[in-house]
Amino acid sequence: MENKNKETKNELLKLAKRRVRLRKGVEWHAIIYLIVNAFLCAIYYLTTPNGYFWPIWAIVGWGLGLVIHFVVIRSSLASAREDRELIKREYKMLQEDFEQDDD
Repeated sequence: MENKNKETKNELLKLAKRRVRLRKGVEWHAIIYLIVNAFLCAIYYLTTPNGYFWPIWAIVGWGLGLVIHFVVIRSSLASAREDRELIKREYKMLQEDFEQDDD
């Protein structure tokens, strides 16, 4: 029994680490997005301050990718929580059915 608890704790620890890595990945993505696009804007203002604002293409395109990254991670973490709830309910129903069959 103690071995099973240890295995469960290890699995939970792995899952927690994975979820933290996913969140950190989005954070780093946002930080790099801000740094690179600030650098592109600086290049624009130093070279052609009154010309066509070409960094907008990187800002919008990459920004869309960043938003999609955020939504995918957020929804996968939320769906994992919902899945756990569904599994608990299904398990409870099966358990009740099994107990009724014993009667």
